[in-house]
Amino acid sequence: MKLKTSRCTTSKLPWVALGLFATVLLSGCEGPPSSLRPLYTIEEGRKLPQNDLLKGKWVMTTMDSAVQETSEIEKSSDDFQDFDAEITSDEPGANGAYLLVLRPKQFNPELDYVNLRLALVPIGARTFFDVTYRESLQSGRKLEPLNGSFGVNTHWFGSLRIEPDFLRFTLPDRDILASYAPDPSEDVDSSIALFQNGVFAGSTKQLREAMLKDSDEDEVRHSGVYFCRPGADCPLAIVEDRLKTYPQDSWILDEAANFFMARGDYGRATALFRRSKDLPLVRGKQPPHLGLALALAGNYEEARREFADEASSLENSEDVCAQIIWTHFVEGSFSEVIRTADGCRATKEKRSAEPILLKYFCLLRLGKRAEAENYLSPETQNFVGDATEHILLLKFQGRLQERPSATDALWLRRRFAFFNGLQSEAAGHTADAVTIFQNPIFSRKDSLIALAARTEVNRLKAANPGK
Repeated sequence: MKLKTSRCTTSKLPWVALGLFATVLLSGCEGPPSSLRPLYTIEEGRKLPQNDLLKGKWVMTTMDSAVQETSEIEKSSDDFQDFDAEITSDEPGANGAYLLVLRPKQFNPELDYVNLRLALVPIGARTFFDVTYRESLQSGRKLEPLNGSFGVNTHWFGSLRIEPDFLRFTLPDRDILASYAPDPSEDVDSSIALFQNGVFAGSTKQLREAMLKDSDEDEVRHSGVYFCRPGADCPLAIVEDRLKTYPQDSWILDEAANFFMARGDYGRATALFRRSKDLPLVRGKQPPHLGLALALAGNYEEARREFADEASSLENSEDVCAQIIWTHFVEGSFSEVIRTADGCRATKEKRSAEPILLKYFCLLRLGKRAEAENYLSPETQNFVGDATEHILLLKFQGRLQERPSATDALWLRRRFAFFNGLQSEAAGHTADAVTIFQNPIFSRKDSLIALAARTEVNRLKAANPGK
């Protein structure tokens, strides 16, 4: 998993070091909220609680890692950094605090390590954490607290869930601190707001009250940081944790369903998509993929009904009609592809070239070459839609030598590759077609085109044993 680091270098880098595991929350240079006072009371600070599950080596990751695992968006090495973590007992006399050490997994000339002091703070039935900066080594220079670069050593805080295989550090939303007035028992000017520039100047009592107002379920919506044991299936742990903590959030259900679909667990994905479909919207709607999960599981008829339902209920859907055509192709119903393709007419903003090309290659497959050529030419000429779809049609009509580059999106390269395979197959170059369809670009488990490619390999090998 990769952590996004601030590009605000020099003046803001100390803030990143102070709460490095919280840098996933940074937007520009704005960090998570901090406090001038600790979350624990003076009495609690004399003997902090212990939990042996904390100790040992961990791999730092985030709530979004499961989503990113299923994403084809390539991350820039300039924007993200990997970290390992280790938690040990702090030095003698630390009153039960822990030492949290963070190190980049890969060489980083600007940062060798960050040491943080971690304290457990139980409040009621929940466990919170309080973190302060100890020291770091950056660009060969050791930086310590209360150095001129750092100023006051503030406290970072939030809730903590401790499990044998993972820890979940959840940082609070800034809004929960913004409304507090000075505590009458504190010697603070009542005209001064207690929360300014991300720093809370209120009392420990007020800080604890604010944290208790932020429920555990609400915290899951905030960005957080997970520490997983080396070798553990951390993305799965994150997804299961989110489902367990907030099971009625349609957004989280859809996100989890997409995760399981990308892993090939279509039964789990289908069940989660169905649960999400029956729930009222809590947040923004994600594109529905129940039909896709059903199709990938081989339930083609039910998938087509779901695709049709999705097409009628969404204003901004993809060309769902194209998905229906793909199910016929994967199922081997080539005549049905030919019959239904002409009725596949999405709006021009969403229209896909795929139904046209699938019908074209199915006509060739059934020996109807003249009909295929007579079909493709006017369809290409009259097509109204995105430029990418035009290019795809012109390429396979032989009027354009366009080739996707290595910098193009993987889904775009996958489409070109698939139809290149069908073109080789139509020309009788079976071995070339098999090579194309076995390209790792078709390894994804949540793509109908990838499924079609794997299906074609099986068909070709069955029709040409020994080749």
